[in-house]
Amino acid sequence: MTYHNDPLNDFYHNGRVDDNKVTYMFFMTDGEDEDPKKEAIKELLPLWGETYGDKNVFGFYVMLHQSAKSEEIEFALEVSELAQKWSVQTADMNINLVRLRSSAIFNARQEKYFDLPICGKYQELTFSANFPQSSPYKVSNVSVVGDKLRIEVTHDCEVYELPALQTEILKVSMKEGGQYDFLVTDSVSVKCESKPERSLKVFVQ
Repeated sequence: MTYHNDPLNDFYHNGRVDDNKVTYMFFMTDGEDEDPKKEAIKELLPLWGETYGDKNVFGFYVMLHQSAKSEEIEFALEVSELAQKWSVQTADMNINLVRLRSSAIFNARQEKYFDLPICGKYQELTFSANFPQSSPYKVSNVSVVGDKLRIEVTHDCEVYELPALQTEILKVSMKEGGQYDFLVTDSVSVKCESKPERSLKVFVQ
């Protein structure tokens, strides 16, 4: 018997997610839902987007046989609110995790950009990044340079008006990726400095 509700209930209620890790659920089935409580799936699926839409949690409904195809589930997975959930008609898939370093330091007095080391297959991907609207720092350009993501930074005031030290959260997004390309690091803590250089003059007689 194939009960589609059981694995979803197990995932929701038995602590399967660690916020410090990337979590996948592969729901692999070779048959149609035979649970007498078939209507429950309509209530369980929307919980995925509501609960995990902003987390590194990804779910896959893998159809191992033609009889596992479900128009009801297919339709539910296409609804925009159900974030990060996909239907797959084969168990043969290649998942690409793209990771960035989650912290950086930028000194506005000395630098025009900072680099974030990047891991994963990123050659054909494009990225965008933004500081909060309230931040005096602005991202002017994002590009891949070697094995790093280069974040070019400007500011909307004179450099001496910037705070001496301020931490900003940089939001990063990935575009033009395939169905199974995932950006794991979408938030980077940037320590922004505006400190003048200090010099020491030494006179030798």
